[in-house]
Amino acid sequence: NSATIGVRMIAFTKASKLYADQQLKKIGLLHNEALIVIFLMFVPVVVWIAYHSSQIVELLFMRGNFTSDMHHLVTMALLGLLPSVIARSASQIMMNVFYAMNKVAVPIILGVGGTFLYLLCAYPLSNAYGVLGLALGQSILFIVSFFVLIFLLNKELEWFSVSKVLGQLFFYLLASGVLVWVAAYIAELFQVHAIFQLMISFILASLLYIGLLAVMKDYGFMYLKDKLFDRVGNKK
Repeated sequence: NSATIGVRMIAFTKASKLYADQQLKKIGLLHNEALIVIFLMFVPVVVWIAYHSSQIVELLFMRGNFTSDMHHLVTMALLGLLPSVIARSASQIMMNVFYAMNKVAVPIILGVGGTFLYLLCAYPLSNAYGVLGLALGQSILFIVSFFVLIFLLNKELEWFSVSKVLGQLFFYLLASGVLVWVAAYIAELFQVHAIFQLMISFILASLLYIGLLAVMKDYGFMYLKDKLFDRVGNKK
């Protein structure tokens, strides 16, 4: 994803410079902000897709030889994979911190350990739940990696705040869940084709989400807004 790559590259470049200047505290602060921005952008999209997963699969694939059983399998696979989107994006950003600090052993060990963890989880889960089990195996891998990395960063970086990062993640999940439900409920009131209902739901959920963050002066939202305005101002 281009948004993830952008945040990763900016965070990695800044972290490398800060490490060269031995400003470890600022690396912690930088990655508080990077992770919160990733959560702010990805959580509402993932929640919206999860809520509408059945409709999305039906609109994209439900034609020809695509049966209702296939619809169920694809929907379950999608739901199983979605948690890994957030966890993987956040993990990749945290991995880069260790590369920036020349501690490459951490990503290598996690990579090898992650492979064994996936095999350990995927085999019994796939036997029990089929395609859903394979998808869940990948999500479990990245969620475990996320918590291991966040614990290690908390030990390495003084200004890195686990409570702040996880608190923002929980808030975005809760806010997104409620607002997506409200948006979907309102969209269903319109007697239009399913694809237009999805469009209304997405637009409305986005507006409600941005509005809520703006009214609450959410930390991540204000940080992102200030950075965007600073960049626009510098271009002028």
